[in-house]
Amino acid sequence: MSVVIFLMNYFLIVILSFFAVAIVLVVRTDKSASTKLMQIAAILIVPLVFAVYSIKALSEYEGGHSTSDFASPLCRVLLDERITDERIVAAFADDPKQTKDNLVILYEPPPAEQKEDEIAVGELEKSPTPIFWHTFPESDGPADYRKTPEFSAWVQREKQSIAKYWDGNRGVVVTGQLKVEGADDCSGVASRAVILPNGVFVHAIHPDRKRELQFFKSGYEPLAIWLDPRKRYPAVLDLGVVTIKKAVKTASVEFRLKLPKGGDAASVELKNDWPAPTWRDWGHHCDAPLFKTAAKLRAADGETVKLAELSAIPYTLTVTAPGCVRRVFHFTGGKVSELGEIALNRTRIQTFRLREFSGGEWQNVSLELDGSTSLVVAPNDELGNTVDVELTPDRGSPRVLAHFMWRPVYYDDYGAVPPETSPLPEPQTREGRRFLEPGHLYRMRSEMKKVDKLIYLEPVD
Repeated sequence: MSVVIFLMNYFLIVILSFFAVAIVLVVRTDKSASTKLMQIAAILIVPLVFAVYSIKALSEYEGGHSTSDFASPLCRVLLDERITDERIVAAFADDPKQTKDNLVILYEPPPAEQKEDEIAVGELEKSPTPIFWHTFPESDGPADYRKTPEFSAWVQREKQSIAKYWDGNRGVVVTGQLKVEGADDCSGVASRAVILPNGVFVHAIHPDRKRELQFFKSGYEPLAIWLDPRKRYPAVLDLGVVTIKKAVKTASVEFRLKLPKGGDAASVELKNDWPAPTWRDWGHHCDAPLFKTAAKLRAADGETVKLAELSAIPYTLTVTAPGCVRRVFHFTGGKVSELGEIALNRTRIQTFRLREFSGGEWQNVSLELDGSTSLVVAPNDELGNTVDVELTPDRGSPRVLAHFMWRPVYYDDYGAVPPETSPLPEPQTREGRRFLEPGHLYRMRSEMKKVDKLIYLEPVD
């Protein structure tokens, strides 16, 4: 029995006993009936409020981790025949503090993706979900903010962002000074937090199970700052000095390169993958060091590439070559990864015709679809972001997967009709990313980015 349950039972017994004695004493007085009722109400309300407040405070102190809090996901996992014993054992094999979260992940359904919006790729080429450590670092002492004159301004800026953009929702400004074990500065550290001079950082976090401020550096253990949404934190939480530690265990990734006939060499680049989100949405500061290069090299056709000294952080491996469609792989370091053979395919040219839906001249844009191409559909937004559609060529078909990062976005497919068709036929409308087919006419609509365009894909030979 946990401390909270014991105290709840204790409070219940004491309160009931107090109620009984107090009510008997009031009833035996010579007061009027209305006075007796008012006295009984006062007797009931005061201790009841005190008990509720005490139980709530104790629950927050204990972190809400009661026996039933852990037993519920465990029972659910054991009763689910689809979850193998090996996966259950693995959930207990990691950090004990994460066992409950590991069990919940086992029975939580993965984010639903529509199959018609997927390119047939291997598991390591699919966009990964963020990794969460749900940890809180120990402080190595007080931070020195004197050499960072912009510190106070950043704190105020983050406070204002929470008040303005988070609609009054709870947010915490986390401050600290980052140190890297064995290094003089924070070069090579990736994060959603802007790292100011002297390693100082100031960043707003929305307390949530799927929000966490992370710092990555290849060859080092990940540093994660997670705020438990069940606890209360001050508006500004100072962590002092926090240190990224060198990895005790590292591993490697290996693959063999295959290029099309006539291909000379390819560029291989290894970076950290996306840090987890921290704000209420997936946004980040434009000047945040989101990605840092861990390795970059050239490889010839048929060459075996091995990248070593990788720590347990998420990585992205990108392989590109002139005239070839790039391939991107996602994996976690800390364990040996064999990618086998990585073969690159030739690119193709796709011509798009665009104009405003309301009318105007058609614009022709021809793009080489190499996996990193995008089609600009509007002027830069107020933050300076390029408003474009990311284009990825399908494998084995001429279709092009279009992804617009701002939601919602709608595509009206009028079918295989010429761009000058009038009146337009009844379209098939889809929201979100979708495949675009050569020879088809589409209307793309995004109210957020003020996009309303007709897009026609010229047929390919």
